[in-house]
Amino acid sequence: TALSTRFIPPSGTAGQNLTFEISIVDNDGELGTDRVVITITSNAALGGNYVSNPDLSGQFLDAVLVNRNP
Repeated sequence: TALSTRFIPPSGTAGQNLTFEISIVDNDGELGTDRVVITITSNAALGGNYVSNPDLSGQFLDAVLVNRNP
């Protein structure tokens, strides 16, 4: 069975680390845990910090809108 999830990141600063711990229990009650660290980097193609167009926010019913305003 495939597992899917959605994550909307908080605003952050380039170089900042976000640490997540994920725990999963299987059908036999066995627990598996893992930790991941994601480092925020600046995207030069977006001109540094990306600011979404407020006129378009919330108009896409099948998309995940991410607002990265600092």
